Amino acid sequence: MVKVTADNYRDFEIQELGNIKIIICGASNRRGSQKQFNGKPNCSGQNINKHVYSGMTLSEYWATIKAHFSPADPQYDLNKHLKYDIQQGHIELHE
Repeated sequence: MVKVTADNYRDFEIQELGNIKIIICGASNRRGSQKQFNGKPNCSGQNINKHVYSGMTLSEYWATIKAHFSPADPQYDLNKHLKYDIQQGHIELHE
Protein backbone atom coordinates (compact mmCIF):
# COMPACT_ATOMS: atom_id res chain seq x y z
CA MET A 1 0.00 0.00 0.00
CA VAL A 2 1.32 3.40 -0.95
CA LYS A 3 1.24 5.98 1.84
CA VAL A 4 2.69 9.45 1.30
CA THR A 5 3.50 11.32 4.54
CA ALA A 6 5.64 14.19 5.80
CA ASP A 7 8.50 11.71 6.18
CA ASN A 8 8.56 10.39 2.61
CA TYR A 9 6.71 12.81 0.28
CA ARG A 10 9.97 13.78 -1.45
CA ASP A 11 10.32 10.17 -2.66
CA PHE A 12 7.20 10.44 -4.84
CA GLU A 13 6.29 12.19 -8.08
CA ILE A 14 2.97 13.60 -6.85
CA GLN A 15 1.74 14.32 -10.41
CA GLU A 16 1.87 10.55 -11.13
CA LEU A 17 -0.49 9.62 -8.26
CA GLY A 18 -3.85 10.78 -9.63
CA ASN A 19 -5.90 7.94 -8.12
CA ILE A 20 -4.41 8.09 -4.64
CA LYS A 21 -6.67 9.54 -1.92
CA ILE A 22 -6.22 12.53 0.35
CA ILE A 23 -6.57 11.82 4.05
CA ILE A 24 -6.93 14.86 6.33
CA CYS A 25 -4.85 14.21 9.45
CA GLY A 26 -5.10 17.54 11.23
CA ALA A 27 -6.30 21.10 11.07
CA SER A 28 -4.38 23.40 8.78
CA ASN A 29 -3.33 26.84 9.96
CA ARG A 30 -3.37 28.36 6.48
CA ARG A 31 -4.28 31.97 5.84
CA GLY A 32 -5.75 33.57 2.77
CA SER A 33 -6.77 36.90 1.41
CA GLN A 34 -9.71 38.38 -0.42
CA LYS A 35 -7.73 39.06 -3.62
CA GLN A 36 -9.25 37.93 -6.88
CA PHE A 37 -7.81 37.00 -10.26
CA ASN A 38 -10.10 36.99 -13.28
CA GLY A 39 -13.10 37.01 -10.94
CA LYS A 40 -11.93 33.98 -8.94
CA PRO A 41 -10.56 33.92 -5.37
CA ASN A 42 -6.82 33.79 -4.96
CA CYS A 43 -5.25 30.36 -4.97
CA SER A 44 -4.13 30.31 -1.35
CA GLY A 45 -3.85 27.16 0.70
CA GLN A 46 -6.72 28.35 2.88
CA ASN A 47 -9.02 28.85 -0.11
CA ILE A 48 -8.03 25.50 -1.64
CA ASN A 49 -8.63 23.68 1.65
CA LYS A 50 -12.24 24.90 1.71
CA HIS A 51 -12.82 22.42 -1.15
CA VAL A 52 -10.72 19.49 0.11
CA TYR A 53 -12.15 16.47 1.94
CA SER A 54 -10.85 13.09 3.11
CA GLY A 55 -11.28 10.47 0.41
CA MET A 56 -10.89 12.96 -2.46
CA THR A 57 -8.50 11.67 -5.13
CA LEU A 58 -5.64 13.77 -6.38
CA SER A 59 -7.34 13.94 -9.78
CA GLU A 60 -10.41 15.45 -8.08
CA TYR A 61 -8.13 17.83 -6.14
CA TRP A 62 -6.50 19.04 -9.36
CA ALA A 63 -9.88 19.43 -11.08
CA THR A 64 -11.07 21.50 -8.11
CA ILE A 65 -8.10 23.85 -8.40
CA LYS A 66 -8.67 24.23 -12.14
CA ALA A 67 -12.39 24.93 -11.61
CA HIS A 68 -12.14 27.40 -8.73
CA PHE A 69 -8.89 29.31 -9.30
CA SER A 70 -7.31 31.29 -12.11
CA PRO A 71 -3.99 30.35 -13.71
CA ALA A 72 -3.34 34.12 -13.82
CA ASP A 73 -2.91 34.03 -10.03
CA PRO A 74 0.81 33.96 -9.07
CA GLN A 75 -0.02 31.39 -6.33
CA TYR A 76 -1.77 29.04 -8.78
CA ASP A 77 -0.06 25.66 -8.64
CA LEU A 78 -1.52 22.17 -8.77
CA ASN A 79 0.88 20.67 -6.22
CA LYS A 80 2.68 23.37 -4.20
CA HIS A 81 -0.05 23.85 -1.57
CA LEU A 82 -0.66 20.09 -1.31
CA LYS A 83 3.03 19.39 -0.71
CA TYR A 84 3.12 22.06 2.01
CA ASP A 85 0.15 20.51 3.83
CA ILE A 86 1.74 17.04 3.55
CA GLN A 87 5.05 18.41 4.86
CA GLN A 88 3.25 20.01 7.82
CA GLY A 89 1.45 16.75 8.61
CA HIS A 90 -2.04 18.08 7.86
CA ILE A 91 -2.60 15.72 4.91
CA GLU A 92 -1.42 12.26 3.92
CA LEU A 93 -2.00 10.39 0.67
CA HIS A 94 -3.17 6.76 0.83
CA GLU A 95 -3.71 4.19 -1.89
